[in-house]
Amino acid sequence: MGREMIMHRSIASAIVLGTASLSFAATLEVPGDYATIQSAVDAAVDGDIVNIASGTYAEQVDITGKAIELRGEGSSSTTLDGTSFVGTILKVSSVSSGTAVVRDLGFINGSAVYPLGPDGGGLYGYYSNIDVHDCSFWNNVAENWGGGLNLFQCTSAITGCEFSENATTHWYDGGGMAVRQSSISVTSCNFTNNTAVGQGGGMLFMASDVDISNCNFTNNHAGNGGGGMSASGVSSSGTINNCIFEGNDTGNYASSLQCSGFTGSFSNCHFMNGISTFGGGVMVSGTSYPVFNNCIFHGNTNGIGHGGGITMSYNGHATFNDCTISGNTSAFGGGVWAYQAAATLDNCEIVGNTSWDYCGGLGFAGPPGFNATVTNCYIHGNVANGGGGGLYNIGTSPPNVSSTAICGNSPDQVFGSWNDLGDNNTDASCPDCFEDIDGSGAVDVLDLLAVISQWGSCPGCPEDIDGNGVVDIMDLLAVLDNWGGCP
Repeated sequence: MGREMIMHRSIASAIVLGTASLSFAATLEVPGDYATIQSAVDAAVDGDIVNIASGTYAEQVDITGKAIELRGEGSSSTTLDGTSFVGTILKVSSVSSGTAVVRDLGFINGSAVYPLGPDGGGLYGYYSNIDVHDCSFWNNVAENWGGGLNLFQCTSAITGCEFSENATTHWYDGGGMAVRQSSISVTSCNFTNNTAVGQGGGMLFMASDVDISNCNFTNNHAGNGGGGMSASGVSSSGTINNCIFEGNDTGNYASSLQCSGFTGSFSNCHFMNGISTFGGGVMVSGTSYPVFNNCIFHGNTNGIGHGGGITMSYNGHATFNDCTISGNTSAFGGGVWAYQAAATLDNCEIVGNTSWDYCGGLGFAGPPGFNATVTNCYIHGNVANGGGGGLYNIGTSPPNVSSTAICGNSPDQVFGSWNDLGDNNTDASCPDCFEDIDGSGAVDVLDLLAVISQWGSCPGCPEDIDGNGVVDIMDLLAVLDNWGGCP
């Protein structure tokens, strides 16, 4: 009997001790339980939620070493406003065990400047695991990196965020967001009207691994390069899928995208209507090895440099699969220009590009060892006022071309040396029937209906027969003019 009593007491003690060792996440209400956000953060422990009611909070917040969640009631309802002080609004550091989460908050008017720390006007995360969901960053400024958000040596997931009218003010980068030496995913975010004095008006990542999908980069500006995005730094890598870059600009190279030292892929992305001074909608240089799959490069303008749609230079290596390069304009090299760079193009369409000087469609100027490969491509409807309407080469490494139609360009089809590997067509007019949109062998009512169904802006789509980026009356007339058999 005594032994049973001892056993019961031991079990009861174990239950009490086990219960005491359990911890439950608490929700700390601001301002209900705590007058300030920082006081709630100071009281929180790992796993707690600091829930911030609707309102505007003129407060700097510091989360150090705590895996807690900072939660608002919506980025337009719960706002952290830096107007009344100088410095980053929210800092998150040294969260190595667990993850700090920032959710449903707006960050506005932050200003990260010397001597208080020049990085990340809205939010600065460093040496941390940090996730940011459904937040907005507006009108934040950093002297150095990341006007809206700066991440350094972080592992992060950024989803559903808005970055608008943020800026860097000195010779540094990432107007909307800067990411350095980090591993991040960015999903369903919008970058609009951000500015960088240096590179990456919308976003910059450097020496990082990224997974970016379903994001929009619109009307961003960079003084030196990469108006929409700059992917740079040794060993940067990643995948960028289903993103749209439109209306970005730069005072130097690459209105939409600058790749330097980057290895990775871009799939189903659009690079459109960008404006640059020297080099292209997209620029690839500096031992980069990007692959572009099913991407559209349309309507980009390069003021006085090379490559309206795409510029490649100085040891850049790029592969383009199933891409459309159309309606771009440049002083030299309307569609694609590769200088001391290696390009591979397969099953691409280069159509309707214009050069004010030489090289309307596709051009090369490479020393030995920088051979280009062009396979199964259509190069047509391009114009160069000085010559080389379709294909242009002034380098000592002639491009290798096979199963490609170089036709219907002006004033000529090919200028310079090239390696004709067979099954190419360089006639002045194209025998292919682009009006047969469905490939049935006849231009008929189905093709007419296809044009009507895509009426309006549609860069790169087969219904845009003349390659001007818009399905309009000219495409409809082209179908009617070629009605009937079309083998």
